[in-house]
Amino acid sequence: MWLIGVPQVAADLRSAGFRMLARANNHSTEWGRDGMRETDKTLDDAGIAHAGTGENRALARAASFLTTPKGTISLVSMASSFTPSSTASPKQQNVLSRPGMNAIRMEEFHIVSTEMMDALLKISASQQERSASPTAKTASKKPTELSLFGVSYRVGSNVGGSSFKMNPTDVAENLASIREGKAHSDFLIATIHTHEPGNWSQQPPDFLIDLAHQSIDAGADEFVGHGPHQLRGIEIYKGKPIFYSLGDFIFEVEKQTPVPFEMYEALQQDPQKISDTQLDQLFIKRFLNSEIWYQGVITVTRIDHGLPCEIRLHPIELGFATQDSLRGLPRIPSPDVTGAILKRLQKISEPFHTQITIENNEGIIRLSAN
Repeated sequence: MWLIGVPQVAADLRSAGFRMLARANNHSTEWGRDGMRETDKTLDDAGIAHAGTGENRALARAASFLTTPKGTISLVSMASSFTPSSTASPKQQNVLSRPGMNAIRMEEFHIVSTEMMDALLKISASQQERSASPTAKTASKKPTELSLFGVSYRVGSNVGGSSFKMNPTDVAENLASIREGKAHSDFLIATIHTHEPGNWSQQPPDFLIDLAHQSIDAGADEFVGHGPHQLRGIEIYKGKPIFYSLGDFIFEVEKQTPVPFEMYEALQQDPQKISDTQLDQLFIKRFLNSEIWYQGVITVTRIDHGLPCEIRLHPIELGFATQDSLRGLPRIPSPDVTGAILKRLQKISEPFHTQITIENNEGIIRLSAN
């Protein structure tokens, strides 16, 4: 998200009730550091707290705070989907710190069978690439991981799938920010923007589950994932909610302007021949041509003595089937669509043993143990 030259949008967000904003995502520096700074200043001027970007890595990782009549809320914003140059970095001996966003860097492993690994090892040996040596713990054991031609492989049962290894420094520093933020607030939200393993996946990647658990162990009261443009399951971990993705709340893709030139290149289109709006519509037709990309859920969590005791789930839809000027804006769905969304959320939350009751067009998670 960026707010360049449009302060009225931030003012509208504030008047609509938005008080905090997660800024770490794969669009944070799409218009350069100046665009990032202008967006941050626009939010400051509108009185909206925000986290996830900063003039150096420590500031990008730091929690932001919002004081309300009922207590102080803090926010730590991370992203695992980004361009390498958009990440904030610390000051080095002879190098100034770099402004940017708060990144969780990682290595992706493609899962292969034992037989496939044997074939890859033969290729590696034939290339005699020292840098492609398998990362075996001991020379006597057959390696289960291998890096070859810049791609990492790991033996596993989910052949064709992916597994991820998070950068330990990024994890440690973000967990420290969560602990620090919680020490100075009554309720802390940890959030991450992630597209892994791809927008097509309804299941969260393995690293996201691990990071969510670690964040709550460090003091987060709620963990929110976003980025894949569709719903993912809900987990209750140690009495606290993990929303792996609630879908989108606003999704006006065809109104995106200006469109970065890289998007024209990715779709192999000439900006001299089609408009930004036409490019956006082409993008939707190719990648987002289903109602699931235009459905989401708003959550309301009731807190009792500092702990969640009930979560209410209110489905929304963004007008996938319409072509009017309000397409992409949230609206209350019909009872049939509401029921379908809640039933889908029930199903994808089953692997996390989360019980969602549907009553009067609402989803309800009751946490009576708390």
